Amino acid sequence: MQGKTAWLASSLSIATAGWMMGDTQTAHAAMDLQPKTPQWAKEHVAQQALFQYLSPIVTIAQGNLAAQEELQPLLYEVKDRDTLYNISKQYGLPFERVALFNRLPDANRLNVGQKLKLPLSKKWIRVQEGQTLKKLAEQFKTTPDVIAKLNPHVDLSVEVYVGQVLAMPIQLKVPSPPVERTSVRVPVKSKSGVQLAKRSIAAQGVISFRWPVVGQITSRFGWRNGRMHTGIDIWNEQRERCVIHSAWGGIVTRAGYANGYGNLVTIDHGNGWVTYYAHLSRITVAKGQFLETGSPLGYMGQTGHATGVHLHFEVRRGDKPIDPLSVLP
Repeated sequence: MQGKTAWLASSLSIATAGWMMGDTQTAHAAMDLQPKTPQWAKEHVAQQALFQYLSPIVTIAQGNLAAQEELQPLLYEVKDRDTLYNISKQYGLPFERVALFNRLPDANRLNVGQKLKLPLSKKWIRVQEGQTLKKLAEQFKTTPDVIAKLNPHVDLSVEVYVGQVLAMPIQLKVPSPPVERTSVRVPVKSKSGVQLAKRSIAAQGVISFRWPVVGQITSRFGWRNGRMHTGIDIWNEQRERCVIHSAWGGIVTRAGYANGYGNLVTIDHGNGWVTYYAHLSRITVAKGQFLETGSPLGYMGQTGHATGVHLHFEVRRGDKPIDPLSVLP
């Protein structure tokens, strides 16, 4: 214990002397020469606190935290092999918010070097007693990985400490997409039972579903043989040569084999809307790819638990399956 006390006192003296002489590298060197003990993580945190306390630049920043909220959005420079989906995921953002924020005409076409505005800004905070990296992430509705991205010069491999100055993400408002009226079937009760009626409704966001394939419905949504059939089955006489199309524009979130679904493609359309295209014989898209409404994604097939060649098509809202016929034209 006496050895550690002497080491800390020695380090403090060296660091203080280095700061007074304008040479912070001396203090860093003194720390780096010490062997890594079981208490190294705690000592490393103490070291960070010491240097931040002694840094006049940080002291000024801490004294002006009230004004340390950036109003401008963060900028991201597109790199080779980047996709809008992966960029958005890095910062914990829905891809449709980033696309809308930048008014991208084609979210699937990004150029290397292109500057994207992220609907995030920074707010500088000082860590209070009892706060941890996890608690800060929960408070600001983000993740530790995003906090690390906003603080590239801070070592967050160990816990944060009281008084530490960190940049936190602040969500910026994204303009709402235009409201488009669409014809949607809704069930209307009558004396003779339930019938399908059409009415025009206004929905938040652009709703523009189209049929993924032209054909004959061989099985409808609902209970079938004691089990819930969560979509509709569509058959076309072209069978395996029949091309399947995206029912609405969005990001491919799955493209591969999925047990009973067989070869499956799922598309996230934003605002909780997701569509499933199952039993495909061949998939022609990849995960992370952006598809326009009507884009080809594969061919009809009989993979997985399927009796005969057909497309199993699902529409989900908030991960709850709904009858596709209620949103198809």
